[in-house]
Amino acid sequence: MTGMLPSWNEFRGLYNVDPRTIDGLPTELFPQYFWSKEGLKPPDLKEQQALVRLVHSTCKKIDTNVTVECETSFNDRTASISFRNDEFVNEKLFESLRASLKHAPYWRLLFDPALYGMEVLIYPSGIVYEGQSRSIGQHLDSMKKLISTSSTRVDKFHNMQLRWIKKQIQDDADIFQKMRVRPIILGAFDNGQIGRKQYRTLEVWSLEYRHTVEACWMDGMEVQTSYKGMTQLSAGLPNQYDISRDGSFVPFTGKNRNQIGFAVCNGFDLSMFEGYVCFRDPANGEEVTVEVALDTILTLEALERYFCDD
Repeated sequence: MTGMLPSWNEFRGLYNVDPRTIDGLPTELFPQYFWSKEGLKPPDLKEQQALVRLVHSTCKKIDTNVTVECETSFNDRTASISFRNDEFVNEKLFESLRASLKHAPYWRLLFDPALYGMEVLIYPSGIVYEGQSRSIGQHLDSMKKLISTSSTRVDKFHNMQLRWIKKQIQDDADIFQKMRVRPIILGAFDNGQIGRKQYRTLEVWSLEYRHTVEACWMDGMEVQTSYKGMTQLSAGLPNQYDISRDGSFVPFTGKNRNQIGFAVCNGFDLSMFEGYVCFRDPANGEEVTVEVALDTILTLEALERYFCDD
C-alpha cells in the first residue's frame, strides 16, 4: 500500500507502524497494517505531544478563536481532530493542516463528525474523503448542513419526549404510589438521528422513587445481559429531572428540594436491546427488571401524529 492515500472506509488498521516492530500483535483489533518506512515503531509520548502542538499552532495561525482537540494514541499515527465551533471548519483550515504535516510526514489526521461517509483524512500529500468529485470545501459545507439538520431534529425529539412522559404522569393518579414498588417506564423512543452512524439510539425514560439514600439506578454492569447495548446519550441535553409532588419538573441539581421522585433517561443500542431494563434497588440491593415491549417504542413521527390530534 506504499504511496496510497486510503480513505477511512478503505483502511482503518494501524497506520505507519511496521508490525515487525511490535511484540504480540493485537490482530483481533487491528487486522490491517500500513507503513511507508521499514522499522517504524508505534509513536512514543514525545512524538505524540509534538504532533498535538503542531495541530494547535497551525489552527491558531488561521484564527486565534479556533478551539481544536487533537487525540493521539500509542497504537499508530492516526490522530483524531475535532472542533468546538464548526464555523472554522473550512477548506483553508484543512489545507493549512495538510501543509503542516511536512513536519510530521508519517502522520495523518482524521476528522470524523459522526456522520455516514463524511469522514475526512488529511495526509501530508492530500486530503481524502468519500465522493471526491466535489471539492473539500463543498464536502465540508454539506457536512455542516447535515449536522444542523440532525441537531434540530434531536432538539425537537427531546422536547416531544418530555411532553409525552409528563402526560403519562398526569394521566395516572396513582403513579407516584406505584413507583415506590418498582421503577416505571414512562416511554421508549427510537432516536434514529439523521445521518448519524454506528447505531440507532433507544432512549428509555423511567420514573423512579427518591429513597432516603439514593434512588434506584442502573448499576451499569455491562457484563450482565441486562445492560447489553447500553450507551451514552448526548451530553448537550438533560437526561434527568426532579419531580415535585405537584408533578412539576425541575432540572436535576442534586439538592433536596422536597422531590418525590425523578425522571431519568438511559440510552441503548436499539439493535442489541433485549426488551427489558434492569435496576438495582439501593435500599436492599435487589435487582428489579422492567419490560419494554418493542411495539411500544415511539419515533418522532409517531409523537408528531399523536400530539397533532390533541
